[in-house]
Amino acid sequence: MATQKRFIAKNGLDNNGLSIINVADPTNAQDVATKAFVLASGGGVSSVNTRTGAVTLTSADVGLGSVSNTAQVTSVTGTSPVISSGGTTPAISMAAATASVSGYLTSTDWNTFNNKQVALGFTPIQQGGGTGQGTNKLYIGWASSVLQLQVDATNFGSNWPISITGTATIATNVAAGVAGSVPYQTSASTTAMTAASTVAGQVLTTVTAGGAPTWQSPVVSAANGFILNAKTIPSSYTIPTNYNASSAGPITVGSGVVVTVPSGSRWIII
Repeated sequence: MATQKRFIAKNGLDNNGLSIINVADPTNAQDVATKAFVLASGGGVSSVNTRTGAVTLTSADVGLGSVSNTAQVTSVTGTSPVISSGGTTPAISMAAATASVSGYLTSTDWNTFNNKQVALGFTPIQQGGGTGQGTNKLYIGWASSVLQLQVDATNFGSNWPISITGTATIATNVAAGVAGSVPYQTSASTTAMTAASTVAGQVLTTVTAGGAPTWQSPVVSAANGFILNAKTIPSSYTIPTNYNASSAGPITVGSGVVVTVPSGSRWIII
């Protein structure tokens, strides 16, 4: 059996370039801390800066703050609309946008924008807003063969309340009229229609002041001295109040025809 001997070098060991093999692992912490051991490939670090076991590195261990060209983050700022509270652990935030301040879009504002009317694709007519005009809502639509109008809850149908001053344009058609009808104004905003006469030669006149016009046989005065009248009265007639009437006879009153002579007036058949 070989005998193991301990060798002690007083002034260091000169191994003349030869390797030392079969060296045991160090047993003292001081050995690891002060000796420059070279670990074999694939080996691990057993201690850092005199600390062994589970080691938590600090800035001093890795040189942060003490090694040149290496610096720690000391403050974080933000560029509007981003806001930073500053420092090494800042709170980063952004305010909601307003009419004058940039910021993030809130859900309320998003819904407002999202619910906007889509592009019309045509240029609409301005409704109201002009001089002397109200803000009423107008409804104009084509119904079969008539253009109808409604203002707010008031439906004018085809009887539009039109008032024209100055030089008026000529109307080519009157709503609700039929062939032969004659329009007349019953009030400032209402137009009525008088049906065409069924008797030839009649004229549209009023029996009383302000009354509705009706078809009447004309009252004729002749500058040449001749007054002509038909021998048959074809339709009912009322002699105007405070007037007398005369007819050259003989006269036949048509079937169903009534001639009315007011009190104090006379109808003379010559």
